[in-house]
Amino acid sequence: NLLYGEHVPGDISSKSYINAVRYQSAKFDEVFNAALREPNTEKRMELYRQADQIAVDDAATLPIFYDENTRLLQVYVKNFPANAMEYRDMTAVYFDKEE
Repeated sequence: NLLYGEHVPGDISSKSYINAVRYQSAKFDEVFNAALREPNTEKRMELYRQADQIAVDDAATLPIFYDENTRLLQVYVKNFPANAMEYRDMTAVYFDKEE
């Protein structure tokens, strides 16, 4: 998790790559750790919801900009995946040269 406090180095001059905003909350970490250990899916999802709410209530991050990506593809490229995580599973992509 990007807000997990254990990822923040103790030295303020060290870079915090995973938790770049340096958010730390013992309450968030406690609930998040409980979710990691919870085998029951429904209970685990509820714990993640609670952790999310803690971060929202703490205003852990305040986005001041949003990225915008523009992609240009040939018209014959079909099923090219687009998602916010930039994960590309190309197994369904194909070319239709008849277009």
